[in-house]
Amino acid sequence: MQPGGALAHNVVVSFERDQVKIFHVEAAGSSLSLTKSLSIPFSDFSAYLKRETASSFIVTAVFSDAYQYTLQHPVLKPAFMQKILEAEIRKRFPDLKEFAFFSIPVGELVQDNKKMLESFIYAVGVEELSRITTPFAENNKTITALVPDFLPVSYLLPASAEYQDETVLMIASVADERILLLFRQHALVFVRRVTALSPEYSSIDIQNINMTVNYCRQTMRLNPARAVFVGAAPEAALAAELILPAETLTMTPDRAAGIPSDSIGPVAASLYGARCKFFSLLPPEYRDYLSQRRILRLIAVACGVISCLALAFIVWRGIELVSLKNRCEHLRAELSRGEALFRAYQQERAAFQPYRPVVDFLNAAHSVPNPAVLLARLAALGHPDFERVRIHAATAKSEADAMSIVLKGSLADTEFTAMHKHFLHLKQTIQGIQGAQIMNEKVELKSRSFELAVKFQRQGD
Repeated sequence: MQPGGALAHNVVVSFERDQVKIFHVEAAGSSLSLTKSLSIPFSDFSAYLKRETASSFIVTAVFSDAYQYTLQHPVLKPAFMQKILEAEIRKRFPDLKEFAFFSIPVGELVQDNKKMLESFIYAVGVEELSRITTPFAENNKTITALVPDFLPVSYLLPASAEYQDETVLMIASVADERILLLFRQHALVFVRRVTALSPEYSSIDIQNINMTVNYCRQTMRLNPARAVFVGAAPEAALAAELILPAETLTMTPDRAAGIPSDSIGPVAASLYGARCKFFSLLPPEYRDYLSQRRILRLIAVACGVISCLALAFIVWRGIELVSLKNRCEHLRAELSRGEALFRAYQQERAAFQPYRPVVDFLNAAHSVPNPAVLLARLAALGHPDFERVRIHAATAKSEADAMSIVLKGSLADTEFTAMHKHFLHLKQTIQGIQGAQIMNEKVELKSRSFELAVKFQRQGD
């Protein structure tokens, strides 16, 4: 049932030996209504599935190859619990080779000073389960839950305090049978099915119920406090023959629109479909089929996503290619304009070539420092501060954008300290001239002679 009052449609299939009953149940809020039901032979069921538009089904069944019992075992983790219970089933029922089962915890107890858990076990042979699941797999239909028909009926017992603390026997009429369910502290511990001679309760039904009560008291050591009838109930005179108090549990009119009393099981399956999934008896091969189909769907979704991403990438690359094409066309146009400019430059250059030697000569002449300017700058060496410094020769040489001058002279001093002082003063004075750079220097102490190589870079004259 969907939340928020939304309309939910469930299809419940009930396998009752060689007959298959299909129920279409709609749920809106807390109301249930049976909109369609039909009964067909099992041999026609596969053809029905081919025509049916619904894709998922809740399935209940009356199993002929089923085993039930209560087991006391240590409290273990769920993963280990399943293996322990499976081993116990094989040990207790050696003829049951391949099977599926579920367990319902009943309660904890202490045995030999050890904490134990009691569970209700229900197992069904795989061969019988496969007979049910095969038509669904062949027609690409999904079983959301496969449970015995009594399990959803057991969920109809109210969870009130009066039922929680007592041992209760529930009786439900399903098709041509009576299902007797024994609960201890609201946990299912025993199931019995008896054939009904008619839809209405008879004295034989009352005898079967009384015999079941005596079995529970004598064999199981459980004493039911009351009998609870679900759906149809016996008349007062017959109910008086019961050996325990009786009451009737009915669905309210707003939740049972158009639902006959013998269809209470499928309706309960629709009502508690989500709860039944935890106790589903789907055989391993059908679970593998569902897993493979789920994987294929995921692969299909992944392929769809990849295809969308690939398409988006292609579109993006297409946009980039269009943009690149536009840029190439723009560059081609720019190149054409550049080629035109280059051709114009070559024409101008060819026209200028006859005047090139004259221009180069003028540039070279203009790039050499003016000798008059250099001599004017070197005139500072005639200052009285340099009276102890004598320049004997000055050799000048023109270079590109520069002029090199080699000064040769001597120092009049005889003391090394005075010689060093006047030579250092000479160097500092020359370095102070704009554009001057001393490239080499040499001093002969014995002859008190010196040589300075100075390079004058061309400056704005």
